[in-house]
Amino acid sequence: MGGGEATEPINVSVTRAGDAWVASAPALGGCQARGSTRSDCLSRLLDCIRQRVGKDVALVEEQPPELVGVSEAAAILGWDRRKFAVYVARGHLPPPVAELAGGRIWRRADIEEAGVQYRRRAGV
Repeated sequence: MGGGEATEPINVSVTRAGDAWVASAPALGGCQARGSTRSDCLSRLLDCIRQRVGKDVALVEEQPPELVGVSEAAAILGWDRRKFAVYVARGHLPPPVAELAGGRIWRRADIEEAGVQYRRRAGV
């Protein structure tokens, strides 16, 4: 396959394994990847898949992502709830995936990735 033809969506699974992320495409057997962040892991898996099926692929994640609220997100970053709220209000963190009656929620992976980026910028 070549020339930018779109393929059928490919189901993938992404899980945490300690401090790392592991992703695989079961339908493609040997396509597996490991990374320190979720996005890095998916990028590596996508490279493997593209080598096998072509350039334009759509990935469908089989398992729902872990979700966190304000308290959990602040704890992941090592902050208190007030500091977290300030960074959200200033647009320095990803937007929540939903706003429920009980509060806002984020994908845990998005908050963890934002923490990695924050620490890089801060030199921590």
